[in-house]
Amino acid sequence: MGIPITKTISPKEFAAAIGSSESSLKRWLDQGVMPCTKTPGGHRRIEVNEAIKYVRGSDLTLVQPQVLGLPTTMGDIQKPQKRQIIDFLQYLKEGNDNYAKQHLVNEFMNGKSLAEIFDGTIKKSLEFLGQIHEEDAESIFLEHRATQICISCINFLSQYLSSSHTEFNAVSCSLEGDIYILPSLGTSVVIMENAGNCINIGPHTPISVIKQTVKNSRMKIDLVCISINDVIDVKQTNQDLISLSNILNALEIELVIGGRSSDKINLSKLKEASHFNNMLQLDEHLKAKFRTSK
Repeated sequence: MGIPITKTISPKEFAAAIGSSESSLKRWLDQGVMPCTKTPGGHRRIEVNEAIKYVRGSDLTLVQPQVLGLPTTMGDIQKPQKRQIIDFLQYLKEGNDNYAKQHLVNEFMNGKSLAEIFDGTIKKSLEFLGQIHEEDAESIFLEHRATQICISCINFLSQYLSSSHTEFNAVSCSLEGDIYILPSLGTSVVIMENAGNCINIGPHTPISVIKQTVKNSRMKIDLVCISINDVIDVKQTNQDLISLSNILNALEIELVIGGRSSDKINLSKLKEASHFNNMLQLDEHLKAKFRTSK
């Protein structure tokens, strides 16, 4: 399941995917309703990510989702949010990665942003899974497997966020000693959905690596987003972030801080830093800053 994001499809294929006629599709393309390219022979081609973006922003129904590399069975997406989370949680508990992926694809294709999916279905399901189990071997296994399933689902969806045109460049990571993968990954896909190009360095990243990355990058970095989820030495972390913020400020790079333990950071000491409690707040900030939309 899934196709390369660089793949293009013909108007005939996209028409089949949404149950429309090829002539209607070509007319929409000629009217500029959605972007397309033309081959040297004059044949229209549509990028898969643009086709998906168009479906997400419309009332169209996919009758052949497999044409776009999506699950062949699209489930009931009219369920209440609570029911959605319960269903997804059950897939995680069962280790059913295919159903979990299909579930999130359904939410995504019906217009939910990655920030909404991350803060809603993914975060709440994982939190609940952590609360209902004891710290025994089986519970740890279930939580680790559920996390890996969520990572796989996010990576799958991220392939449909790539764009040939980006508005800004960013770096996302978690600090040294912070081993959680999902926060910086979630940050990176929220950035991508807002037309940003993101270098996700991932968890357990020393401050020195971040400094070297922004100084040596061939492209202009606009944002450095750090997820603070586990702080071992609060005093040292504050000192490291102050040192980093001074460098970023000199380079005119915005520092963005988030994560469940970010309240331990003395934000008043950080120059020109922004703080967000969740992905939705980051999403809103990026839309306002770079004037993007879903």
